[in-house]
Amino acid sequence: MHLLSIQPEGDKDLFDNISNTFVRPEVSKLVEAEKVIAAGGGVLVHCTHGQDRTGLVIGIHRVMHEHMSKDNAYHEMVENHFHPELHGLHEFWENFDGTLSAVTLK
Repeated sequence: MHLLSIQPEGDKDLFDNISNTFVRPEVSKLVEAEKVIAAGGGVLVHCTHGQDRTGLVIGIHRVMHEHMSKDNAYHEMVENHFHPELHGLHEFWENFDGTLSAVTLK
């Protein structure tokens, strides 16, 4: 089993520091999460609330490995309660062009 936290400090429980929910995720953590998912063998992805970082990680995987369009992946994320108002996560998604290496440059 592989445990990887992509949550910033202060955003680890239901009574989190709301300002930390607006933080952009660390690309290195998303790269590591993507490698674990791509390796297969069954993966459970979950964040504190099960919506936003979870949606981002799965959305990235769906685009990169399942060849889902970015628009369709985003609609799936929103249908599963991704919150676009979390600016750091939404900004990351907006800059995501299908590869994680390109996001690191922006």
